[in-house]
Parts: sequence; structure tokens; C-alpha cells
Amino acid sequence: MFLEKLSEREKEVFLDLARATAKANGMVEDSEKEMIRRYCREMSMDEHKIYDEVTVDEAAEFLKESSSKVRNIIIVELMILCSADGEKDKEEKKFVKDLAEKIGISLETYDILKKDVKAFHEMIHDMKKHIKEKE
Repeated sequence: MFLEKLSEREKEVFLDLARATAKANGMVEDSEKEMIRRYCREMSMDEHKIYDEVTVDEAAEFLKESSSKVRNIIIVELMILCSADGEKDKEEKKFVKDLAEKIGISLETYDILKKDVKAFHEMIHDMKKHIKEKE
């Protein structure tokens, strides 16, 4: 939703982290692949470019220098990716929480972002339900 605000390098690092998040449970679902393709389109990036240029620790070190706004955007988008397949995978969620800590997001801020993402998902669910009722 806000990925266009990232610098080119932040976008590349984000895509590395998105792939790492999707792989955190040992498998990348088709829905997660589609979400990553959507991220590429949103950021006007070539979805066929090979990423995995930096390790998670290198990405975290780089993002520590980014603004808190950028770090929050990245964590929110990765939280959304965690539920792209309709399930909330424990390994993926732990990966994102650990990453948030590594890039300097406080537990308090992480919990606020998590609540916001949950509210977002509930709103989407309610909208879909409402649309179905109208049909």
C-alpha cells in the first residue's frame, strides 16, 4: 500500500525480506508468490529479477538506517504477506517479529502495527461479506 515511498535500495531489500518471510516455514505458497508479484508491480520493479542479494542480517543492518516510517511500512507489508495464504503461519510470524526487533522497532510499536493489520484484515473480511450479501 505504501511501498512506493521506499527508495530503490529499500525496495530491493524489502523484496529480499518478502521472499525470506514466505520461505520461513519451508515452503512458498502460490498466494505468497502472487503477493510478491503484486509488490513488484506496486513498486514498478521487474518481477523476474533475481533477488536474495542480501542476508536477513545485512538487510536488518541496512534498514536500521532507514526512517521509522519506512521500517514500519516494511513490517506491516510483511505481516500482510504472512497471511496471504489465508493462514497465520507461526514460523513466518516469528520471522517478522524477530526482524522488527533487529531493525529497531519496539515491542510496543510492533504490537500496534499487528493490531492495525488485524483490523485491516477484519475490515476486508466484512467488506467481502457485505458484498456477498448484496449479490
